[in-house]
Amino acid sequence: MSDTIGTPTHYSSDDHHAMAERFGYRYRRLSVAGRDRGSGNSCALLTGSIGVDVLQPGLTLTRSDISHLHDFEAEAEMNPGLLVSVVLDGPVEGWVEGCGDIATRAGTALNLYIDSPLLFTGKQARGVHYSTVAAFARQDWLEENEVAHMRPPRGGPARLHHWIPSAALKARLHTMDRRTPVPALDRLHREMVTLELMTEALRPMAATPAAASPLRPADLARMVRVRDRLLAEPDADHTLAKLACDAGVSVTVLKEQFRAAFGRSVFDTLRDIRLDRARSLIEGGWSVSQAAAYVGYRHPSNFTTAFRRRFGHAPGTIRR
Repeated sequence: MSDTIGTPTHYSSDDHHAMAERFGYRYRRLSVAGRDRGSGNSCALLTGSIGVDVLQPGLTLTRSDISHLHDFEAEAEMNPGLLVSVVLDGPVEGWVEGCGDIATRAGTALNLYIDSPLLFTGKQARGVHYSTVAAFARQDWLEENEVAHMRPPRGGPARLHHWIPSAALKARLHTMDRRTPVPALDRLHREMVTLELMTEALRPMAATPAAASPLRPADLARMVRVRDRLLAEPDADHTLAKLACDAGVSVTVLKEQFRAAFGRSVFDTLRDIRLDRARSLIEGGWSVSQAAAYVGYRHPSNFTTAFRRRFGHAPGTIRR
């Protein structure tokens, strides 16, 4: 079943409620310019294009390229499952029960693992534009495809994991709505790209050492949050003291437990995250100096040396 909208249009609160039900959540409250807007209201909230596809039983895809016409705030209840969201353009911010404030920017992605119904809220100012691709997999789909176990350790009703999509995947996400004369093939193409998205999203979790780790579940969950912080903010000026403080442990405990969880040090992990993201940016058309600065390298020569050690060749040899 497909509801793909390719031409710009306006969307009301009724449209929001209908699409939310198909994607796996329901709005408790929609507020526009400070006024609540329930169902049965035709006031236009945003403009752009939104596409929703139920690709398989339990797997739904949504593509949004929209601009808000008013100050907008929403509260919704999300069903159990896995939400994978990639931001192609613009910032997206919100709050998720059990995870707190979340923020994603263009070129980044997140997995939200939901064990039980939970609340999330979002707020956007008038004129804000963003483009996103999101897939939602119900628990039965995850179990049927034998990937339900690929998730961070338990730590509440939801767990969040930030990651960086490959340049190849981002390119396919950008073009997945291009039309051909054969709609059935277009839909198969969207399903193929969505499965690729789910594969990239779940692959890091296949290596998460939850079962084999000598750490207690609570300690492992703290180290996963530290790693996810590095993934979400590779360009930040991270220090062991600040990361340890955020995790609620000492620097010594952070160093020991992080290595126990992932088999490598905090800064070895951060270096590889930065280099992997830089390579993705360069493959997507960025210059070497732009990519180096974006991921936190102040000196291009240091970046080139580290890049060559990790990948065996200089960053300038990458074909764009």
